Amino acid sequence: MFLLTLTLCFMLSAVAVARAAQEDASSALASARDTLVQCYSVACDAEAAGANITELQNRLNVAGALLSHAELAFSQGDYESAASLAFQARGALDGFIAQADSLRASAAEARSWDFRINIVGSAVASVAILAAGAGVWHVLKRRSNDGA
Repeated sequence: MFLLTLTLCFMLSAVAVARAAQEDASSALASARDTLVQCYSVACDAEAAGANITELQNRLNVAGALLSHAELAFSQGDYESAASLAFQARGALDGFIAQADSLRASAAEARSWDFRINIVGSAVASVAILAAGAGVWHVLKRRSNDGA
């Protein structure tokens, strides 16, 4: 009887441990998915601002591949590997949002400077054209007065 009780307790604890591992892996996968989606959104914002997001895309690809492997491991019941791969996917995105925000801000600043330079350049060109026109007009007026 004692051996039967001990075996039953062992089986119940093994089931509880397996369920806990499954829940941990499920939670890690959900967290990695959420992080990946959030990082993708921030990268899109940076690209829309004109930033070069090649490095960000590479990091998203690495994290996506890790997450895909984690999902496969989870579907096969390998919860320990699934959790580990999900944590690696999140780790691949550490500092991602700060980097994307920095690239977005730099791109916005560069666009602002480009706009300012275009405004100043256009104003200078307009003044130069007006000055040249006034100079030509003055020369032509002087010639017409001298010939009259």
